[in-house]
Amino acid sequence: MSKVPSPRLPKKLRRTVVFCAALAAVFSLISAAIHSMTLLRINSVLSQAQRAFPKLEEAAELYIQANKAPSAREKKMVFPQAKSPEKKG
Repeated sequence: MSKVPSPRLPKKLRRTVVFCAALAAVFSLISAAIHSMTLLRINSVLSQAQRAFPKLEEAAELYIQANKAPSAREKKMVFPQAKSPEKKG
């Protein structure tokens, strides 16, 4: 019984395939590195925001209280209106 030779790619084509696979691996590693650096930056920004959040929340609350329009009840308390004379009909 004779052995059937396994089909092989020509040498130049094999080199090209290996080169493309190596190039894809390099780009994949670069992409993963960029992605992890981006995640680290985002994580850093989020942790800074969490540390500053209580101060921001307090400042926002003070700003809202200082700039909100007074409610009708508050207006009556601050500016009591004179009773209008009752109309006689």
